[in-house]
Amino acid sequence: MQAETHAYKNLLINIELNQAFNEVDTNKDGLISPQEARQGIILAGERIPGRSFGHIIQMFDDNHDGQMSLEEFLNNVQKLSDFYQTGNPFYNRLGLNKQIYMKNLLIEAIA
Repeated sequence: MQAETHAYKNLLINIELNQAFNEVDTNKDGLISPQEARQGIILAGERIPGRSFGHIIQMFDDNHDGQMSLEEFLNNVQKLSDFYQTGNPFYNRLGLNKQIYMKNLLIEAIA
């Protein structure tokens, strides 16, 4: 039962991440350009300096084509999630709900 609940929560998170990707991919070409990413960040109410923004784009662009595919997006959000869960001492101490945490992580990821 616990494994089924975990799989269901992961499915919901994947659906939400796919929806977020599709909202940011405004031209619907299956890729997020730096311009679309910046617009997504602005719509999320975040501001990131140009140098930091460029670093984030490079971090998510695994194949170095200047754009982020859905696969690159999902893989890198998962890597960030793993890092923050294992490398962030506040994650366990605060006892954050994973879904809320993932939503915030998504904002950080595209911000």
